[in-house]
Amino acid sequence: MSRAVGIDFGATNGAVAVADDGGAVTLLSLPAPDGGVTSTWRTILYFESGEYPGQVLISAGAAAIECYAESGGQGRLTQSIKEPPRQRMTSALALAGFDDVSFEYEPVAAARRYAARLDHEELVVIADFGGGTSDFSVARRQ
Repeated sequence: MSRAVGIDFGATNGAVAVADDGGAVTLLSLPAPDGGVTSTWRTILYFESGEYPGQVLISAGAAAIECYAESGGQGRLTQSIKEPPRQRMTSALALAGFDDVSFEYEPVAAARRYAARLDHEELVVIADFGGGTSDFSVARRQ
């Protein structure tokens, strides 16, 4: 398995997970508004170009709104999306150095991750209890 990054844009909160070459997954720690760290953020993101070519700066939550307001509407502000605008997201990730970008619905991604550990057929229910919605899917691994 190659190294991968997964970004969850939930209806209320978002998170970033990183899978290493061996498949171990960890949540990325991000600066919290109170000065600590958190593994989730309110799902409002602001993307802007950095000082160096190809550098993309990302702000989240209240800081994203503040940065967008201070920029005079420059950059991109994205709010609570279940399916991100693919071209804009692909372009932003390409600027950040990601050359292989794919999009997957949450239940499908969860099912694939779980199925990768199985060595037999199994029928599973996948539940996502979010802050704004709850989603359920049934998947069969054959």
